[in-house]
Amino acid sequence: MTGHQKTYELFNSDARFVNLMLVILVVFPSVDFFTRYAFELLLLIPILIIVGINRSLFRPILLIFLYLILSSSIHFFISGSPDEIYDLIRIISPLLVFSIVYKKINNNSIETIFNWLILLNLIAIFYFEYIGDIFSLSQYMHSRDLVESYGRHSGIFTNVAVLGAFSTLSIIFNLGLIFQRNRPSLKGFFSIILSGYLVLESGSKTGMGLTLIFSTLMFFLYALKHRNFFSISMSSILIASFISILPFLIETYYQLEKLFMVFDLGLLGISSFTGRTIIWMNIFETYFSSNLYFLFGVPKAIIDEVSTTYDNDYIWIIARYGIFALLGYLLIIFTLILKYMKVAKYNNNFSANFWSLLLLCCYGLFIGVFTTPQLFVLACTVIAPVYNLNFMK
Repeated sequence: MTGHQKTYELFNSDARFVNLMLVILVVFPSVDFFTRYAFELLLLIPILIIVGINRSLFRPILLIFLYLILSSSIHFFISGSPDEIYDLIRIISPLLVFSIVYKKINNNSIETIFNWLILLNLIAIFYFEYIGDIFSLSQYMHSRDLVESYGRHSGIFTNVAVLGAFSTLSIIFNLGLIFQRNRPSLKGFFSIILSGYLVLESGSKTGMGLTLIFSTLMFFLYALKHRNFFSISMSSILIASFISILPFLIETYYQLEKLFMVFDLGLLGISSFTGRTIIWMNIFETYFSSNLYFLFGVPKAIIDEVSTTYDNDYIWIIARYGIFALLGYLLIIFTLILKYMKVAKYNNNFSANFWSLLLLCCYGLFIGVFTTPQLFVLACTVIAPVYNLNFMK
């Protein structure tokens, strides 16, 4: 067997090797934009040579890339800035992830990847909280330290919001696996508890809110559909446990107290949401100022004068690449949902991937999944099994 064949077999038979590559891709490097994507590109080239192109994704990715080229060319014509090609490199992430998994990944692999990332984040939090950054590791994984984040943790991720998003995704995915398999899992239970701890340490109000909403909805629908002792008893135990420790949690994590202020003050009463709303209004004012902007998006050189922060995937897509890009993105989401609905007909249950997809769609309203390489890789990894033919059986 040649070296090329051995490497190909390694990709296709050893799940541990694939899992390790995906963990490394999430963890390193996370701060510098060009370093990050240069790293991904260096991985992509040999992988495409060894494994080949995932044919089911080649055509849609090519169409997306061609549209981005068209839109960026129009932007360059307007602004004359070479920075207009800046965001094109983001296409590497989904191409790389789907090339690595090449229809071989499954939810057991994703569960393992989440558990490794949970462990790494717990180690990072212990290191920064109790040891201090004596080895200056924050420059390789943090964009903010504990002082800049007002005592909140970001773990191995670039900021507290990303840790909150990862932890919420981990909770919902593991909870979805328990419901999907129709049996309790001690490992899944501990993953959910530890991920909940990470959400609280991040202080992410979005993460806390979406965790409460999605977990409550999942338990309710599962109990309503199956009416079994496990779902009803687990729902009752978790609700009672949460209510009993809520005063302690609020006293310990002040961000949780600020989250519950939404019932008194509404969304606009939360400072972070008010700040986001102001940014979005300014972006839309520029976006609607030109028909060309409306169709193909605003040149980067122009939109950056308004804001370089979007905190919303949908607004980022429409502002950067126009209405056609947003409609295309919504079509992709709709297609994925239909695929998962088809899966649900066979196993009589929604998959953990389905719930994760819905969560990512909601999270995209408050942070940038696309514009955060680590989250983008995780998002691609979570939805990857839908392209595995065995997943559809």
